[in-house]
Amino acid sequence: MTTPRKTKEDLLSIWARPKNILVAVDGSKYGDAAMDWAIENLCGEADILHLVYCYTPMEEFVDLEDGIVFSPSQKDQEALRAKAEAVLRDAVVRCVGEEPHIKHEQHLLAGDPRMCISELADKINADAVVVGCRGRGAITRAVLGSVSTWLSHHLTKPLVIVRPQDEQ
Repeated sequence: MTTPRKTKEDLLSIWARPKNILVAVDGSKYGDAAMDWAIENLCGEADILHLVYCYTPMEEFVDLEDGIVFSPSQKDQEALRAKAEAVLRDAVVRCVGEEPHIKHEQHLLAGDPRMCISELADKINADAVVVGCRGRGAITRAVLGSVSTWLSHHLTKPLVIVRPQDEQ
């Protein structure tokens, strides 16, 4: 059983309602390009721009060669979180600028960026997710991983991957 095809009027009514647009920011030119693209191409007056920054908390580990245990202090964790808050704050300032006409929400999340973005997109029922792309080669992507590549394979919401103008 197939669902009936949506008419032009159906699609216009869907896009007339306020949209939730999720943009991943990271303080780099790639995150800035994603935010700029989303504001220019997707954001309307009634829409909400969800800016998300994900950071990975420090974890305890053992140096197997020397047998030294590294355990991050509370001060280390607080410094990492303060840096993450500063990146998100700068993104909000860049997004809103002098005139706060863009409706926005901030999301500071601790954990794997791929999972955090995916879970937040589902939680807010995002109409679109916009991320930047560093443009790494296949080998580097395979070794280091790529948030945008992972999202393109696993995300259940529409995804836009943006590269900065100077790298296109």
